[in-house]
Amino acid sequence: MDQQIRAMFRLQDPAVLREQIRALLDVTRRHLAREEEVMFKAARDAIEKGELEHLGHHWAEFRGVLLRD
Repeated sequence: MDQQIRAMFRLQDPAVLREQIRALLDVTRRHLAREEEVMFKAARDAIEKGELEHLGHHWAEFRGVLLRD
């Protein structure tokens, strides 16, 4: 993915650049969907609910995100 991003900086044709950006977004969306499907489920299964909530609040505080109750 890093190589793909670096290569985009060398592109001269705007149409090709748009195509490459769309392709990169597609890869990123699929990666994040898979992460949601596999990794977050594994975390929910492996970590007790109270600890998972604590970690979530810590994550949100660190990033300045407000969580809904």
